Amino acid sequence: GGAGPEGAGMRMTAHESAFRLLSSFIDAKSQSAAVAYKLIVASLLENYAEAPLRSYAEGRLGATLQDNPRMPLALLVEPLMRRVRDEGYADFDFDFYMVLAEPPRLEPSQALMVADVLTRVAMTDPAAALGASVPLVSLVVRFGGHASVVDFVGRMGRLGMSIVAGGEPPGGGGGAP
Repeated sequence: GGAGPEGAGMRMTAHESAFRLLSSFIDAKSQSAAVAYKLIVASLLENYAEAPLRSYAEGRLGATLQDNPRMPLALLVEPLMRRVRDEGYADFDFDFYMVLAEPPRLEPSQALMVADVLTRVAMTDPAAALGASVPLVSLVVRFGGHASVVDFVGRMGRLGMSIVAGGEPPGGGGGAP
């Protein structure tokens, strides 16, 4: 079965094998690299709740992305950010988000998805704020010339100021009595 320590060990071994395959396919410039990459991403998302496996997969995937900066990120970023919003995060995840902030293939719309999640973390979880702010600042600096990012930073700045001031967020309820 897949439950318990035996199942966890098998999943870890399967991931090690998948990463070795991916590396071999990349080295051989094989079209099969895309299939192995999709399999690894799908497994990362499916096993998201299993922190040790996620930590391992993010570490290996992060190293792979750093070594191969042109790997496509579309099939990874949006579903991963959905998982983070729905299921949470751990301190080790921020290292992976920093790697996501670096590749040349990251599109401004993908950067905004990551920045949105990191901003929410930074504003709502004081214990994780520093970890979230490092990749967040990297994304804002890298994509600061894009109008959508400038608009996002302005909105988040106004929201942050309203929180600091103790008022309602802009656009929040409450009108004149």
